[in-house]
Amino acid sequence: MRWPIRPARLAACLLAVIGLPATPALASGTAATATGSALAQVVEPLVVARQADLAFGGVFASKLPGTVSVGADGALGYSGGAQSACMGGACLDTHPASFTVTGEPGRTYVVQLPASVVATGSITGGGGGLAPPLDVDGLAAVSANAASGGTAWQLDGQGRDRFDIGGTLHLPADLPSANYQVTIPVVVVYG
Repeated sequence: MRWPIRPARLAACLLAVIGLPATPALASGTAATATGSALAQVVEPLVVARQADLAFGGVFASKLPGTVSVGADGALGYSGGAQSACMGGACLDTHPASFTVTGEPGRTYVVQLPASVVATGSITGGGGGLAPPLDVDGLAAVSANAASGGTAWQLDGQGRDRFDIGGTLHLPADLPSANYQVTIPVVVVYG
């Protein structure tokens, strides 16, 4: 004869099985311990200060497009229809941008420059207004502490260096007389 399973009895059996306490499996052997370390290095921050801006000087407008290049070493070059408008200091002198950098003595650092920037200008004659934008590219830096170009340079024993930046200004044909300016972001990080 079959005994009927009553719901109350079934629930009590299930609760008894579910309510059994779990016992962890005992590991054989002894416990092991270890220690670790945390490390940190405090480094003197890099400080960069602008000494001079990149200056392309005064340039004649021409019927032909051209370029003006100022090297990080100060070398000056004109191509196409671009030519110097002034002699003997009558206009803005040409020179590379110059920056000083200080930080942790002996550490290397890297200068990051954009591939190109756009100079904006204001027309100086004939009622003013905005001048056509000009591209500046070929931005490159050279360190005073480095014998050659490269991309990473080293601070000297006092934690100092200087670097210069040059670039190329592109002039389209038939530019009006104008004054131009552009901001060049310069990022310096430890290398």
